[in-house]
Amino acid sequence: MGLKALWHKRQPWSVPVASPVQPAQKTVGRMARMPADVPRNLVWHFYPVPHVWQWHADNLRELLSSGAFDGGRVIIGISTDGTTDTAQEVEDRIGASGIDWILTDNINHDAAPFASGQRFGELQTAIPAMEMLRGVGESVTFYGHAKGVRPHTKTSEAVRVWSEMMYETVMFNADFCVDKISEGYDFVGSFVTGNCPQFRTRYSWHYSGTYYAFRTRRMVSERLVLPYQLIYGGTEMWPGNHVARQDAYCVFADSSPCIRQYDIRQMLYVTDQQMYWESSRFGGGPHIDQHYREFLWLMNEISGMGRGLIIGSNHGGLEHHILSRGYAGEIVSVDIAPKPTNTAPRLIIGDSTSETVQQQVRDCGPYDWVFIDGDHSEHGARKDFEFAISLSPRKIFFHDILRSSFHLHHGCLVDIVWADVKKSASSFGWSVREKVVGCGWGGIGAVELR
Repeated sequence: MGLKALWHKRQPWSVPVASPVQPAQKTVGRMARMPADVPRNLVWHFYPVPHVWQWHADNLRELLSSGAFDGGRVIIGISTDGTTDTAQEVEDRIGASGIDWILTDNINHDAAPFASGQRFGELQTAIPAMEMLRGVGESVTFYGHAKGVRPHTKTSEAVRVWSEMMYETVMFNADFCVDKISEGYDFVGSFVTGNCPQFRTRYSWHYSGTYYAFRTRRMVSERLVLPYQLIYGGTEMWPGNHVARQDAYCVFADSSPCIRQYDIRQMLYVTDQQMYWESSRFGGGPHIDQHYREFLWLMNEISGMGRGLIIGSNHGGLEHHILSRGYAGEIVSVDIAPKPTNTAPRLIIGDSTSETVQQQVRDCGPYDWVFIDGDHSEHGARKDFEFAISLSPRKIFFHDILRSSFHLHHGCLVDIVWADVKKSASSFGWSVREKVVGCGWGGIGAVELR
């Protein structure tokens, strides 16, 4: 018996293949196209370890409120035991209607009786969720889980950053993923890993981290769900057991060694890559150093306001993209060493802490809002904030408020200043709010002074 035949013989498939696969499930690859406006389903799994799952629930609430899954099925599985928070707490935190819930008593993979073919962990909810999708017709299904619940991952910065990157490149990038599937790909996801010793799939690849989208009828027919392996990583291995690598699209981090995602030192390089990936989402123009969703949040914050000041113009990307989206106000920019390609409409070159430069800035005022993205040292951020207050704007924004290894590696200590601002805000009558996507960098904090 050959090695491949032996491997398949040993796999504890959860659904016996007792009848031929339906025609819609045959390998179709990139030659098969479908409309891009098909319904989108969302399937998710929670194992609500205390203090870990809440940020995942908040992301799901935002995803569902975006309307991206209004036309499809939303199925959320929750497995609980004596160590977890309750399923009701998860439901209340998500707070959305129209969800099909699958509730189970968790069977931990460490104690699962593999030989008996029993479902455990994610498989307890993933398989019945897919069975609920039989007969839904042409659609795209997104799958993910509340990652980072094991003892070695729940406090891991690397795993948190990895998860955030999968949210941004897959879940909050749903339109792009659906477009790729409409072109004929069977699966779309990020962090493709091949030839992993731990996860030996039929086609020698998997989406490391288990956030992916797929053409539903490729994996789920009227009669059956293509089988899962009832072993640890069964949901992660499912795509690579049924779809050839050339029929699966990688949005971000192709050929990514699995071990890298657990090491924050190695993830610093991935964080840098993700910054440039985010810039590509803006659709051309000068480079911009903001997350796309954080940028949209900022646009909402300054909507209807007048003249703004940007301290730290760099490439001029922020000005370009604000103005290109119909912002009616004027923008003044200051930068000590702007890039040669910076085409900001009113650019003052010099140090923002210089009295001469500050007077030039005042002469161009007054300002409704100020965006601080200049000197990222603690001293520099404080000086820029003091100057911004002196201009009496309505709102002041800080960029790079996230405390992360990537920021520390680059000497960014804006988070210290932001923490102090939040702590003292109420005593000055200020209101504060923030938008932090994560991925190891970024974050925007807003201070409303009046």
